[in-house]
Amino acid sequence: MKHLSTLGVLLALGLLLFLRFPDFFQYGNSRVIEPWGDGYKTYHAYLYHIRHDSTLSHFAGMNYPYGEHVVPGDCEPVLSNGVKLLQRIGWSSAPDYALGMLHFSLLFGVLLSGLFLFLTFRRLELPVWYAALVAIGLTFLAPQVLRLISHYGLARLEVLPILFYLLLRYEQQPHWRWGLWMGVVVWIYAGIHFYFFAIAAFLIFGYFALRWLLRRDWPRTLTYLAHGSLALLLPLLFYYWWMIYSDPVTDRNPVPWGFYAYRAHWEGLFTHLGIPHWRWFNEAGVKIRTLDPEAQNYIGTVAAVFIVVALLRWRRPAWLR
Repeated sequence: MKHLSTLGVLLALGLLLFLRFPDFFQYGNSRVIEPWGDGYKTYHAYLYHIRHDSTLSHFAGMNYPYGEHVVPGDCEPVLSNGVKLLQRIGWSSAPDYALGMLHFSLLFGVLLSGLFLFLTFRRLELPVWYAALVAIGLTFLAPQVLRLISHYGLARLEVLPILFYLLLRYEQQPHWRWGLWMGVVVWIYAGIHFYFFAIAAFLIFGYFALRWLLRRDWPRTLTYLAHGSLALLLPLLFYYWWMIYSDPVTDRNPVPWGFYAYRAHWEGLFTHLGIPHWRWFNEAGVKIRTLDPEAQNYIGTVAAVFIVVALLRWRRPAWLR
């Protein structure tokens, strides 16, 4: 029954993907999604690295005549180097299918997102029907779905659901193997877009720190450090060695642009002018600041209410007792 329900969720997700993104299946290896902006940048970096670069680390398609490392060059090295390795071991025509591999890796990520959400809910002993509906619903409501039309490096819905599942397994059975699996996930997705390392680091470090503090697990401090190191330190050491230690560029800008321009604001977290009721508030006189799309991180009304209720239940004031 367990495997049948999982298979059913995967089949439902696959059918919905086919209905929602039919062009992926019809033109996956022959057309592009966005021929300009971030979309074009990713296609250029990914395909140029596969077809023209002689090494797995250097990308010659930008910063002429010096080039750039494949990670900041946005070549999605886990995918592009995978295609290059397939070509080297004998599949000579692998680059001809590279475009389709990129597109279908995005859809495969949607499948993984729904799968791991479902597995998480089932491990929390939610009913099968409820776990399936909520997993599928959350998958297609994820903000990352909007990035499927342009920013393919960050259009990976599955990263957080996979990490949530592994953290839940660790919570139920603290063991080094779950830390190691988290490290594998961090290593893979940091090799698609390095922002995922920072995202995963905040999540994993926050979990271990809160568990340590709330449980007052002082005797297990070294154990937490060891397991956390498997999850974060090992991938960090690899990327430091591969991306930074051997970097030939000595004059990089120490203050990159965009950090303050694209930071989060409360309006971007709790409101969105693309949603009718927030647009009505804005037109009725409660003006909502218009933000750059990169600074929009709307979590939804349900999530906002849940946060308030959770905080009240956790630290219930005297007048609510």
